[in-house]
Amino acid sequence: MNTGDTIELNIDRMSFGPAAVGRIQPAGEERAIVVFVEGACPNERALVKLTKNHKSYWQAQLVSIIEPSSERTQPPCPVFQRCGGCQWQHLSYPAQVAAKTEILIHQLNRATRIPSEELKAKLQVHGAFSPYGYRARLQVHGDGKGIGFFAPASHSIVHAGRCLVAHPDIQNAWSDFLANRPLAELAKATGQFKIEWTRTPNGQVKEALNRKHAADGFTQVNPEQNEVLIKIVADRAKGGKLLLDLYGGDGNLTNSLTGSFENILSVDSYNDGADPISVQAPLKPGRLFVREKVEDFLSDQRWRDWGFEGAIDCIVTDPPRDGLREAAGHIADLQAPRVILVSCDPSTLARDLTAFTSSRYQVDAIHLIDMFPQTYHLETVVSLVLN
Repeated sequence: MNTGDTIELNIDRMSFGPAAVGRIQPAGEERAIVVFVEGACPNERALVKLTKNHKSYWQAQLVSIIEPSSERTQPPCPVFQRCGGCQWQHLSYPAQVAAKTEILIHQLNRATRIPSEELKAKLQVHGAFSPYGYRARLQVHGDGKGIGFFAPASHSIVHAGRCLVAHPDIQNAWSDFLANRPLAELAKATGQFKIEWTRTPNGQVKEALNRKHAADGFTQVNPEQNEVLIKIVADRAKGGKLLLDLYGGDGNLTNSLTGSFENILSVDSYNDGADPISVQAPLKPGRLFVREKVEDFLSDQRWRDWGFEGAIDCIVTDPPRDGLREAAGHIADLQAPRVILVSCDPSTLARDLTAFTSSRYQVDAIHLIDMFPQTYHLETVVSLVLN
């Protein structure tokens, strides 16, 4: 097998990424070689051109479809695959959900060694209400010729007249921007500019031009599925005296629990709340937003300085894409009776989960929430209970 070779390939599944996965068995080799190819679907046979050898796998370019999958669909977006926004529009929506389910189970099984059938028995899948028109927050880039998204692995802008995954109100803002704003003037200083639109719950669309990401405050991009996520967390958290909401931001996941817990501490290095050093003990019942690195908060056991000597009833975590890392061990050591892990990356979730499954915790429930249809991204909630 050499770069530039053209081969026929059976496609097995989707990867956690834009590519589908197939395997080929070279003559004389004991192990099959994995081949990643973008634009293919599971259960189809394709002609592909090998483009890059990574020793343990190959990348390939789709040349043609020999036997198409029944789940292949015509992407409705005219810039699909040129734009870096969506990756899976060529898959029917049921096939997207099935692929994400398979990816999640595969990642969790490989890291934790919990049997796949056991994981599936505890899994609930929440498909999106609206596979298109769901995004209530959108950032795009522009130049003197138009606006759109960066091409994959590039700062080259793919111009578009609208975005099909954006909420209709944001699509209208996109059209108005193209019709009424002086693109050449906006791009004059640096050649490019950026816009972010955020749709508020009351239907207002806010525009942030050349400002930092989430300038109008961080919000989940899919409000409908965010409500599903909040309810799941509330159901699993139950109630008690103290809840730690780690990487909690503005309290999106736990605001609904203020009547269920005497105290909720939402900790995040980006919080605009009081400096934790200024908090006086004993803490009055209610909720507190703490601006501090979660790792420092945990290692210093800051809550004890505020009069919490008893056990923590529940811990909710919603870390960035790279996961909990060393914080996972600190959280497991606290031995809270309930821990809820929220993650947007199944690979880092699987890694972090091993700190709990090796420390008296049992997986109680798994929820896959399709927060990002037409992309490979997914949101997961894992509920853990102490044995």
